Amino acid sequence: MIDKLNVDFLHTDDRGVICQVLSIPIKQVNYLFTKQGAKRGCHYHKINREIFYIIEGSLNLTAVKFEDDSSKTTYAFKTGDLFLVNPFVIHDFEFLEDTKMLVMYDKGVEMPNNTKDIYSAEVK
Repeated sequence: MIDKLNVDFLHTDDRGVICQVLSIPIKQVNYLFTKQGAKRGCHYHKINREIFYIIEGSLNLTAVKFEDDSSKTTYAFKTGDLFLVNPFVIHDFEFLEDTKMLVMYDKGVEMPNNTKDIYSAEVK
């Protein structure tokens, strides 16, 4: 359901940090800031793999496969974590502190027919 990934490259020296997050084709990149205590998600994608990189902060992610309530799992992620949510996985986020992250889609949410690959659903 959720794949924990490693960044492609990380270099640290006295000047700071260079982090190559990914080197796979990405169609859409969003920056997301969410305040502590907020919730986001309650949706899934039919064709997109959604990839998250936490720049700063922490969250709990609850995920369940579409139409398989027995697959419900909660994951904890923090600064520096990179993870992928596969298609047909309903995902809900609970932000444990103010959190900054990149959200990337391999195909892009906006479809050529003016619909969006985002479908509301709840984790039960």
